[in-house]
Amino acid sequence: MKPILFLIAMVSLAAADPIKLETLTTTEGKIYKGVTVTKILPDEISITHETGLARIPFEKLPPEIQSQLGGFDSEKAEAERAKRSRDLAIMAKAEVIEDARKELSRSATNCSIGKTPAECIQKYGKPMIDGNSYAFTKADIWIDITFSEGKAVEILYQKPKDSIGQSNDFTDDEFTAIAEANRSGGEWKMTAKHLTYNLYESGDKTLVIYYDKTEHTATVSTVEYAKKLADARKAKLDGL
Repeated sequence: MKPILFLIAMVSLAAADPIKLETLTTTEGKIYKGVTVTKILPDEISITHETGLARIPFEKLPPEIQSQLGGFDSEKAEAERAKRSRDLAIMAKAEVIEDARKELSRSATNCSIGKTPAECIQKYGKPMIDGNSYAFTKADIWIDITFSEGKAVEILYQKPKDSIGQSNDFTDDEFTAIAEANRSGGEWKMTAKHLTYNLYESGDKTLVIYYDKTEHTATVSTVEYAKKLADARKAKLDGL
């Protein structure tokens, strides 16, 4: 069927009285009674009938009904089905991302900074331990927590690496989940934006997030610990 003819069929269906059929029998022998055609697509029609709703593939309609509804074009039907499959795949991927974001938000709730190793293990599960650093995996996110004097002072978040060893970047929703999960007071505010990193500060000015655009890591730490690391790096450089 020509595109313009299909468009005319759709407009006619919308503008005119709905197409009603006393009985509709498909090519497979399925019978519907008291039928009203509510939608016509290139690959199928939607109907109401005496006992409910149904969608019927165009090619399973008898030829006379196909003609009455504007005709059947197999190429356009396949194109419509391919588009629908792509749309469903996109929706499914979006749902997976949203579920991961929610899981990340749940798994890192209410700021782990200041928590003890035992509290973090209770929250995240069994870690890999390297000195004062405890590494966890949650919702496919690598969570590396550094402790000082028995309290968490830094949390590094990183997604799995790809085939060439590069970490995948966080989506906006994932980064928002990390920020919200580590909110200590007030809104986060971006205080520095550079080519290779962004820096954020919590509303109460006790925490910072250092987002490394090259390594694709988000590191939450206390301002005090971040300053301590910066001073240590400066002292090391001064000693060269």
